Amino acid sequence: MVHIVDIHRHPLKGWTPESLKRVKLKTSGGLPFDRHFAFTNGRREEQPKPGGWVQARTFLQLTFFPELAAFRCGLDDAGVLTMSAPDGSSAQATAGKPESFGAADAFIQSHFEPGPYGAPRLVEQISGHGHWDFTDTRISIINLATVRVIAEAAGHPLERERFRGNLYIDGLEPWEEFSWPGRQLTIGDLRLDVLRPVQRCAMTSTEPGTGERAFDLPAIMNTTFGHNFCGVYARVGAGGEIAQGDEIICGEGLVLDPHADLPERAADPALWPRFAAFEPIGHGLMKFSSTQAGWPLLEGSAGLGMRILRMGPDESPDRAPIVEMRPDGVLCHVSSPLPKQGPALVSGPFGRR
Repeated sequence: MVHIVDIHRHPLKGWTPESLKRVKLKTSGGLPFDRHFAFTNGRREEQPKPGGWVQARTFLQLTFFPELAAFRCGLDDAGVLTMSAPDGSSAQATAGKPESFGAADAFIQSHFEPGPYGAPRLVEQISGHGHWDFTDTRISIINLATVRVIAEAAGHPLERERFRGNLYIDGLEPWEEFSWPGRQLTIGDLRLDVLRPVQRCAMTSTEPGTGERAFDLPAIMNTTFGHNFCGVYARVGAGGEIAQGDEIICGEGLVLDPHADLPERAADPALWPRFAAFEPIGHGLMKFSSTQAGWPLLEGSAGLGMRILRMGPDESPDRAPIVEMRPDGVLCHVSSPLPKQGPALVSGPFGRR
């Protein structure tokens, strides 16, 4: 059974998560108070405005400030955010009361230097949406089976917190979540519309609790699997209550076009891993076709190439030059073995267009 193992919210962007046993979500919203607070970093001219959205690079976050992993935070039922530093110092701020933010500003400024556009300061998202990495990414879902395969490739245990997801799930095959974009998940009364796969960054290389970086996880993923995606983004199509242990049911049809209305800085769809059926047709050629109507392989042409991605650390990714595009699939030269059973995982096309 595919089910929820854990539910995480991050009250303060870039800081430690909180595990929730049960939570209610509203249509078009996210987890309540997820990424509600954030500290600006003073290094970008663009500054947050009440109710608005700015890029994640505006804030203190683990990608560029890995030392944040040693800081901790928690949010109580009254909306009081408590922050603590490795040196034992702490501060509090209350949601909806910006006059209470002064202590938090002094606290963070004692640990992080000002940037060219000012000192770090606490801001909150009053629109009801969080300080998410993209304007549409209310929820992120992490398949723990995929995390286990990545950990095997890294030769290092990987804590789920590295991936900073909201819903950690199990019961799928590794990478199976890449068949979900465009489809709807049902969890009790809740409906989640899956948007696209999540591209991972240097944040995943950061050791929770210490901020140390002993290895480059995105580079390991690229070398081993041919991509650096793990998990999927989703939006809330219909609100409802969910809890740890709840079953997840994935619908068969598409409820949205994953390629439509992509936000600024979203990963190129050519990079997205997607499943494809394959059929040998002789002379070293293989025909690839989509395993799901409406979630097609992207169009290419002769001279471009598909990338054959790998699902386990004992395989190697390979490039498959496109020979011909047909209505029923893509013909490619394939020089390396493909899975003995089931579909292949591919991306592309790549090359000059």
